[in-house]
This record gives sequence, C-alpha cells and structure tokens, in this order.
Amino acid sequence: MKRSKVIVIAAFIIAVYVTDSVACKANMPVETSLTAHAPNNGTYSRTSFSVTIYTESGHRKGVYSVYLHYGNRYIDFNNTWVCIQGKSRFFYNGNWYVIK
Repeated sequence: MKRSKVIVIAAFIIAVYVTDSVACKANMPVETSLTAHAPNNGTYSRTSFSVTIYTESGHRKGVYSVYLHYGNRYIDFNNTWVCIQGKSRFFYNGNWYVIK
C-alpha cells in the first residue's frame, strides 16, 4: 500500500516537472497565483480576450488577458496597466512592444 502511494506521488512530481519544462521550452507563459499584478480596485474587468506581446525585435514576451477599464482595453504588463485601445504597439521602460 505504501509503495503504491510513493509511486503515485513520484509520477505526479515527474508530470509537473515535464509539463513545466515543456512549457518553458515552447516559450509558453506559466501563470501562478504568486505572481504580482497591477493594482485593481475593481474598475478593471477581465474579458475573454487575450493578446500576444512581442518585443520590437520579434521575441515573444507572453500572452496577456485583456481588461476593460471605463471602456478602454488594458493589459497587466509587468505589474502596470498599459492601455492598448486602438494601438498596435506601445512603449514601456525604454522598449517598444508589438501587440498581436
């Protein structure tokens, strides 16, 4: 009985490790509940839409959920609200980013 529990736990740990390493190699974002977010006093509402953000040189930064705030679209980018309404790119912290 104990041996089967150890095998199940080991299989679970291996599955989590493999899934995480595959996601990292595929450059897929892995969200956790421990990540910080931009402050939200309830006026930013998450939508069912998302956008992919790339650096100006073409490196994928990740997939970001789109939020509505007083009728404009925003993303939570590096713990900061960035308005993407009507834009195809934005400037943040000295770099240009492309919205797709």
